[in-house]
Amino acid sequence: MSRLSAGNAGVPHSRRGSTVRPRWRQLTVAFFAAFAVVISGLVFAGADPANAADASKFDPGYIVSDENFYDGSAMDAAAVQSFLDSKNRCGTASNCLAPYRQTTPSMAKDTYCAAMDGRSEESAASIIARVGLACNMSQQAILVLLEKEQTLVTGRSPSDWNWRAATGFSCPDTRPCDPAFSGFFYQVYYAARSFQAYKYNRAAFSWYKVNAWNNILWSEKAGCGTSKVFIRNLATLGLYFYTPYRPNAAALENLYGTGDTCSSYGNRNFWRIWTDWFGDPTINSHSPVGVIKDMRATEDGIVFWGWALDPDAPTAPVQLKISVGGVVTYWSADAPYEPMTVAAPGAGINHGFGGTVAAPPGTQQEICVTMVNQGGGADASLGCRKIDLPPRVSPRGELKDMWTSVNGIHLWGWTIDPDAVPNPVDLHIQVDSAWYVMRADAPYPLGPSLVEGAGPGHGFGGTLAVAPGAHRICVTAINQNQGQNLPFGCRTVTVPSIADVSPKGEVKDVWGTAGGVSLWGWAADPDALAESVQVIVQVDSSWYAWKADQPNAAVPSRVQGAGPNHGWGGTIPTSPGEHWVCVYYTNINEGADVNAGCRLISVPSPTPQQQPLTKLMGAWQSPEGITLWGYAIDRDALDDSSQVIVQADSDWYSWKADAEYEPGRALFPGASGKHGFVGSVPAAPGVHWVCIYSMNVGGDTAPDCLQVAVR
Repeated sequence: MSRLSAGNAGVPHSRRGSTVRPRWRQLTVAFFAAFAVVISGLVFAGADPANAADASKFDPGYIVSDENFYDGSAMDAAAVQSFLDSKNRCGTASNCLAPYRQTTPSMAKDTYCAAMDGRSEESAASIIARVGLACNMSQQAILVLLEKEQTLVTGRSPSDWNWRAATGFSCPDTRPCDPAFSGFFYQVYYAARSFQAYKYNRAAFSWYKVNAWNNILWSEKAGCGTSKVFIRNLATLGLYFYTPYRPNAAALENLYGTGDTCSSYGNRNFWRIWTDWFGDPTINSHSPVGVIKDMRATEDGIVFWGWALDPDAPTAPVQLKISVGGVVTYWSADAPYEPMTVAAPGAGINHGFGGTVAAPPGTQQEICVTMVNQGGGADASLGCRKIDLPPRVSPRGELKDMWTSVNGIHLWGWTIDPDAVPNPVDLHIQVDSAWYVMRADAPYPLGPSLVEGAGPGHGFGGTLAVAPGAHRICVTAINQNQGQNLPFGCRTVTVPSIADVSPKGEVKDVWGTAGGVSLWGWAADPDALAESVQVIVQVDSSWYAWKADQPNAAVPSRVQGAGPNHGWGGTIPTSPGEHWVCVYYTNINEGADVNAGCRLISVPSPTPQQQPLTKLMGAWQSPEGITLWGYAIDRDALDDSSQVIVQADSDWYSWKADAEYEPGRALFPGASGKHGFVGSVPAAPGVHWVCIYSMNVGGDTAPDCLQVAVR
């Protein structure tokens, strides 16, 4: 008979006055509990052949495995009925368990059990099967409990009291049974529920602990004392909360009879009956375990979620084989599922699965879920269920794109209501606290292929003019007739101002040099960072254009997402004196051109010693046209080679004066000597003028020219 009960929240336990509050209890992988699938209509194989119990194999700390005990899918109603028929010695009388029927109440979902609907004239087999499924307790464990407490499975003539106290729930040794839990259904339901409370409500049930040594009474007789028991798993822990006594040696020596005055028999008999009926209760499988937490039909298909874990590969995701109407798809149980940190420490949290499996609307489909085994064991089924899928009556559609510009928020997509196909669907759009209505009546050529009977006029799109800044926008397609509205979701977007998307930049410096104006800086367009901004420089009434494509390491820190190649700079030749210099950045996409400002810059006059010395030593006809040679020396840069401009009639060429020219050392002591040039330019027959110039920031040289005849 049980000693500790777990009723509804607020119902005191017979030994402790606390109420049931859910709390996860940590498990090790080695003692991982095999939870049951929580869908109905499952079909299971019959029980394994029984073996006669051997008392030497009884372990008081490990009476039954969690995998075997917490398996709400162990037997369906047909299997339970077949088992009851095979054990029935009572006959067909109304007080026999095999033919027993009663009207059962509806039970609401709570922390420990799923909801159960009430039924008229429900069989005992159905009650056992459904309670086991709802409260995730093995139907085998319930059958053993009924036999252990009141011999209801094999009894020849159960009494009314046997039925009122069928599982011994809330029937302490010290006082009568609580009448609130009297009767077969309530006894089975609350007994199964109590084992979930023992498992999860560790605040209320704390005087015994798992994976620890515990003092367990030998019997209800206080003088018999206690013994030390190392309780190894949750199922065994629950059995000691339910019947808090350990069988002594005398009880085990006479396994099918009585022992001595200090013998107790409840947990001995539970182990013995299970062994006789179903085999060793402690043998664990290496097959995957898991649970489907929810499964339901929608217009889009079958939605389901749960978790799965393979004890042989606790850190690896389990593959699921999902068959819908014979069409097989595969799913990986690799999504986060936080309770795994408590249920299987060390296995990680990525053992969840969930989503929608496509199925034709308006049909009945059978869905079967199988966990693919890894290592030892075999593939394990999470069961099959036939589901009626509703027809599609809610709007279908997509919000294809949404973006922002200085003009506001832009969006486009399509939506069609299957049971109001000729009519356009309205969209309600909320931007912060403001509401807009948009009608899906624009051309969308794919519409006929998306919903049967639809035409091409079910697209939508437009611009919502809103102020710059961050906005929360939600879009919903409004249902017509049957069905529900279709939410396209909510997003937070930022509408830029013109200043936000116009070019950014700096004119770092502007100065006058002998011969021109020098300046440099950087510029980048925030909405065209892959492109180079065109920089316009105005010097008095003249205009010059540069590309901001030079290295500038400061740019990435000034403009988010920009690379370093947005620098610009150079020298614009001007006459000596004062000049107005203005800089502009040209906008690329959205935004506007930017005036970076103007400055008055003074350009100094060149001095004679600043001008290079340039000499055309000779020019003559050659096979290439006209060959000419000479030298160019910049007196301010004796170690550098000057740039030489060659003019042949109206054609221009640029050379480097970097050839050996020994007289250069004599002309300018300290010069490198590499200041000569020699080369050819093409020329047609006739008389040609050739001239050379030497480039210098302090003022270019006057031309040095020769006339050459080409025959």
